[in-house]
Amino acid sequence: MRLTLFDHPSSFLDCVAPLLEQREAENNLILGIANRLIRSPERFPTPPLLAAVEDGSELLLAALRTPPQRLVLASEHDDPGEAVKTLI
Repeated sequence: MRLTLFDHPSSFLDCVAPLLEQREAENNLILGIANRLIRSPERFPTPPLLAAVEDGSELLLAALRTPPQRLVLASEHDDPGEAVKTLI
């Protein structure tokens, strides 16, 4: 498993959006916040955490945090436990 940290929300969305948009209703929070980071970065004075955990070319977990808010996770897997451990 590989953890990737992103410096810019557009790079993050390039990686995670194709999978998360397949179930947009379930993943609308993380997708919406990432899009807001692109459109209105001035609203977020502290840099966000933007991360993806992948196994080969398969996305296992997407993670986003805009301090002081809580971490938002998105996964299409029934048990993303190992991916969460990699993120931690």
